Amino acid sequence: MLMHLKSKLVNTFKAKKKIWLILPFTAIIFMLFIVPSVIVIVAALRPAFDVRSGLSSTVAENFQNVDLFVAEKIWKSFWIAVVSTFICLVLAFPFCYFLAFVKSKVFKSTVILFATAPIWSSFLIKLIGLKTLFDLLAGHTESTYGDIFTIIGIVYMYLPFMFLPLYTVLIHLPKNFVLASKDLGRNAFQSFFLIVIPYCKTAIISGLTLVLLPGFTTVAIPEFLNNYNNASLIGDYIFNLGNNAIESELSAAQSSAVSLVLALVILAAYSLWVLIPKGWRIVKHKLTTGSFFHQQPNKKSKLLVLGTTVLDQNIGDKQ
Repeated sequence: MLMHLKSKLVNTFKAKKKIWLILPFTAIIFMLFIVPSVIVIVAALRPAFDVRSGLSSTVAENFQNVDLFVAEKIWKSFWIAVVSTFICLVLAFPFCYFLAFVKSKVFKSTVILFATAPIWSSFLIKLIGLKTLFDLLAGHTESTYGDIFTIIGIVYMYLPFMFLPLYTVLIHLPKNFVLASKDLGRNAFQSFFLIVIPYCKTAIISGLTLVLLPGFTTVAIPEFLNNYNNASLIGDYIFNLGNNAIESELSAAQSSAVSLVLALVILAAYSLWVLIPKGWRIVKHKLTTGSFFHQQPNKKSKLLVLGTTVLDQNIGDKQ
């Protein structure tokens, strides 16, 4: 009895230690993600009243800014983010693949040092430096016009976030897989697509996510690098709309409504890309194996059946 109580106390103490380990992360997520999300949802889905101007708006009026103009901004932000992400993938993947086969550790460390250097400096300083470089090359200020400069800025800012997950996986790629593929008659190009890319699928998805989502909702890059009047993306539009949100409840409600719509668009895209295909694969597997209609025995049931079988065998041997 005492041993049982002692074991129970030890297990309880260990469980509490695990809770303390996850508590800081949970608190940060709660304060920096859950609470702001609730504030945005509440601000968008309730009537607003501006004390200074005396103006008010209903919930429907909060969403009046979600019009064709916002849809065009979302579409423009999306295709620019997709093009930028594709360029990052094309630049980072071959380079990481080459670096994975380099034997010199000094060379690898030096290259990683320079490849991740943009992460070390301030976002704003990098933008100012890139804009100044373009102006110096052109010989005059205000020389950057066009979405191409927005794409260059996104690639420059987020390329390290594509490089790091790919390199982390590729350095552990078993080289004998590639050699075996070549021994079986595949050339280097075929081995790359049949062996390397499937091996790095998770890293590719991570890199795409780390570049596509920040590029889609980026703020300040178009404002700095594209001097056209219609250069802003959806992130800049929401920022400008809610710039006065602390003083004006109307601005907070309108910017929150657009932010909520954008979040729903991203969630819908994620569902179409990840959740629905994954759910369909699970359902298809269960339908194929027949486990969808028949309950599978759990681990405890299997152990109980195994123990009963062994016990029956021992009793039979004794008899």
